[in-house]
Amino acid sequence: MANCPITSGRLEPCNDSIGGLDALFAIPFITDGFTIAAGEATAIDAAITTAYKFELRADANILTSDGVSDENTGVSLFTETLTVALKKQDAATNVQVGLLQSGLHYIVGRSRNGDYHLMGSLEGARVTASNIVTGGARTDFNGYNLTFTAFSKIPTPLLDSATQTALLAIVA
Repeated sequence: MANCPITSGRLEPCNDSIGGLDALFAIPFITDGFTIAAGEATAIDAAITTAYKFELRADANILTSDGVSDENTGVSLFTETLTVALKKQDAATNVQVGLLQSGLHYIVGRSRNGDYHLMGSLEGARVTASNIVTGGARTDFNGYNLTFTAFSKIPTPLLDSATQTALLAIVA
C-alpha cells in the first residue's frame, strides 16, 4: 500500500474573510491551459487570449469542491460545483448562456476576499443545469440560474498573483 503522508499542519486563521463570489471569468477550454503546482495555478498558456467576465452581486453565487475517496477502487475525486445567479434577462445574455451550456470552459471564480479559484483545471467545466426565470411577484428574481460542474483529481486551485494579473490582461 502506498503511503501518502501530509506534509504540514495549519494554524487557526484570522476572522477576516467573507463568503461569496463577486465575479466569474469564462475561458474557452484548451488542454493544459494552466500550469498547476502545489495547489496554485502559476501560469496561463499563451494560446488563451480571451476571458469573459460576468459580474455577480447576489448572495446565491457559490463554488464548492467536494472530495470523495474510495478505498475499494483507489480513486480520489473532487466534484467542483458553481452555482450563479445572473440578474435580469436580455437577448445578448440568452446567446451567451446557450454558448456556455454547449461548450467546455475554464471557470475562474473571484471571491469577495479577492481570491481567484480555477474550476475545471484538468478537464474543463460545463453548464450542467440552467434555469431562466421571469419570477412571479414584482420582487422575485428575474434572470439566469446556472450550475457549472467539473471533476478533478485535485482540490480547486487558486491563481497566484502573476496568473491573476495575466487573467485580467485578457478580459474582453
